[in-house]
Amino acid sequence: MGLTSPSHLIILLVILLLLFGAKKIPELARGLGQGMREFRQGVNDKGEVEGSDGTSRSVESESRTQERAEARTDTAARG
Repeated sequence: MGLTSPSHLIILLVILLLLFGAKKIPELARGLGQGMREFRQGVNDKGEVEGSDGTSRSVESESRTQERAEARTDTAARG
């Protein structure tokens, strides 16, 4: 038997009801859902950063541009 057996779930729900009360549980569930939604959105947008002007740019393209500029500087310094 695992943690998801019906008797375990009933006991867990009774404990939650005793700890938080009937009015607080929907608020907690709503907050949990909102947090999960924001987390998923953050994971999906992980490659984007917001610039100071409010536009979003790809982190990868920004780092590639910087690497190219550094390579040009190194080449110019050697040559």
